[in-house]
Amino acid sequence: MCRCSAQSLIESGEPAPGLRLPAEREAGDVWGVSLGTARRALATLRQRGLVHTKLITGTFVARRE
Repeated sequence: MCRCSAQSLIESGEPAPGLRLPAEREAGDVWGVSLGTARRALATLRQRGLVHTKLITGTFVARRE
């Protein structure tokens, strides 16, 4: 699972808004992709407003409007 699978999952409402996502390195391991790919996927999800990142605390599923 990477960007488009994660995006589909988030848009479906499966992970609750506010749910903390794994750290980039862990996300790469979970999704079966390199660290660079995980970083790019999370950056794209941030740009699309599907997740937001808080320094130190992590990346979270954004609230849907």
